[in-house]
Amino acid sequence: MKKYFILFCFLGFSLFLEGVPTYTLKECIEFALDANVSILNARDDLEIAEAKIIQARSEVLPHIAAHGSYSRFEEDPYEKNTLDYYNVRLSANQLIYSGGEVVTALKAAKQSRVYYGYGFEGTSSEIIRDVIKQFYGVLYTRSVVEVREESLKQLNDLLDDSIERVATGTASQFDLLRAKVSVSNEKPLLITASNDYALAVASFKRTLNMDDEIFDITGSLSNYPAIKTDLTDLNGKCLQNRPEILEMESLLVLKEYDRDAAGSDWWPTISLNFNYNGANGIDYGFGGGGEWDWNWDAGVVAKWDLWNGNMTYGMVKEKNLEVRKQEQAYEDFQKTALLQVKIAYLDMNAAKKAIDSAFDGLEFAVEAQNIASKRYKIGLGTYLEFTDANLSLSTSRLTLLTVVYAYYRAIADLEYAVGVELFPK
Repeated sequence: MKKYFILFCFLGFSLFLEGVPTYTLKECIEFALDANVSILNARDDLEIAEAKIIQARSEVLPHIAAHGSYSRFEEDPYEKNTLDYYNVRLSANQLIYSGGEVVTALKAAKQSRVYYGYGFEGTSSEIIRDVIKQFYGVLYTRSVVEVREESLKQLNDLLDDSIERVATGTASQFDLLRAKVSVSNEKPLLITASNDYALAVASFKRTLNMDDEIFDITGSLSNYPAIKTDLTDLNGKCLQNRPEILEMESLLVLKEYDRDAAGSDWWPTISLNFNYNGANGIDYGFGGGGEWDWNWDAGVVAKWDLWNGNMTYGMVKEKNLEVRKQEQAYEDFQKTALLQVKIAYLDMNAAKKAIDSAFDGLEFAVEAQNIASKRYKIGLGTYLEFTDANLSLSTSRLTLLTVVYAYYRAIADLEYAVGVELFPK
């Protein structure tokens, strides 16, 4: 129970500013997934994929066009006849066969939607990881400021006590000088910690795309979650759920469709066409002009490039090589992803062990500082003994903060590497 009380006292800082909205980690993640620029771009990519499907589908539908023209010829100076000529045409064209190019293009367009969908999930996963790390980074830097402020307060109290002791002759000028040096040395550390906290807040707001907003976050470094899943299970989840792996697998399918589309040039293209034409007769001054004449025609058009200088062969060979490169990249990324899972998993376990050790160190430091303080106040301890205990306490608090923050960072990296949520937000 004592250990948990110490953890709450030294890690349970929740940020709260009176009069401003306060957000949890879950709410911050939701904000980022709504407003982050990378997410907005990923959504646009999904819209682009839908537009490509519309474009590809248009090739299998009839194309209908209307044409019209007007011409005015030179007037006859004697007959004064105006020679106006009008022509209109309605045409329709339907592709019948293209060597599989159109069908492949439609499949590729639909696959693009899948590809960009995984890309969107990957972007979301990356943003969630960054929000988690920066959220706890803000808590961490704020807690460091708290530790530095508390340490400076204790040193200032000791300085005031030293001034009184010198006045009563129970302490030396050397003790007073040491107290002043300790205070002076601690102030730059507090300034640096405050600056780190301000930078962490600014970076966090940038990620949320809320640079000009004033808000606070509520959270704690004390309730760190326990991940009980073993490495083998995490590896399996990674291969099945990691968005980047699924995205690269989808890209491989796109490369294969691209190769098939290039090979369609070896086959003929066949289409149907229909034209309906109308034109008025030209009045040359002999009568009969101005009457409209209508006619239609329909037919089949076939085109087959029997030889194009091995262009199609070269294109197919190039696409085959691109497919092979993508296969190699896909296999290599799987290995890289599994390595990322292992690194994050080991970092998490190492941080967990460090937390247990830091707990013990903090307990001892608290007890030592209490003893040193009491000894100094009754004149049994030296100033050096007290400042050493104070420094050890600050170091122990900072060490525990650092390893707990490292634990949260490792979990965020592990979630990202695996592609699934491992602890509730």
